[in-house]
Amino acid sequence: MLPAGTADHAGEPIPPGSYAVIRFTDTGRGIDPEAMPHIFEPFFTTKPIGKGTGLGLAAISGILDRSGGFVTVANLPGASFVLYLPSFREAPPKAGPGVGILPRLPVSGTVLVVDEDASVLAATSRALDREGLMVLRAVGGVAALFVLGHEPPPDLVLADLTATAMGGAELAWRIAEQHPKLSVVLLWRGDGGTPVLDLPPGARLLKKPLTGPVLASSISAIIAANRLEERRKAGEPG
Repeated sequence: MLPAGTADHAGEPIPPGSYAVIRFTDTGRGIDPEAMPHIFEPFFTTKPIGKGTGLGLAAISGILDRSGGFVTVANLPGASFVLYLPSFREAPPKAGPGVGILPRLPVSGTVLVVDEDASVLAATSRALDREGLMVLRAVGGVAALFVLGHEPPPDLVLADLTATAMGGAELAWRIAEQHPKLSVVLLWRGDGGTPVLDLPPGARLLKKPLTGPVLASSISAIIAANRLEERRKAGEPG
């Protein structure tokens, strides 16, 4: 049973109940105080350029949030993370023939996929659709801006950094001007270090190549983290 008064990493109280607890503690010097408030933000990383995506903790936080779980973090001085997973009396369904041991992670949200190559656009859209995301399509940056001006706003825009005549960076800035709360993720092929670009605050880079499930999980984790942040800003319980 959870002790009364326990709070998650954002300081929100964890509801009393029965949880399965997983604890990870390292023997290092811990997390820098300046970095601690940001470690669950998508794409935040203290690793050198090209060595980390900053999606690991954001994905953990997003998955736990969708499953009703929580995570706490503390410096001991080594970093200690505690994951709280709500326990249930019902036994999980047994996997049938050909079903993997690991459960399929839940994904949700609407993504506008932008690409000028019809085959790439279709393949990316199918990959995200198979993983449970709602997908809108736009052939190029101009079409993307048209869709954003005439459809309910998606949770996120996914575009290739170089596969539009407008250019991924320019598209990100146009979206930031017209839809400042909308997140933009630009895919780039990581043959070298992370490209140095002038991007608006809502735009992030995601390194290719990615399998469909990994891309969908990364996108879903960003959407979940954004939703959690919006709820906190609005004063709603996390």
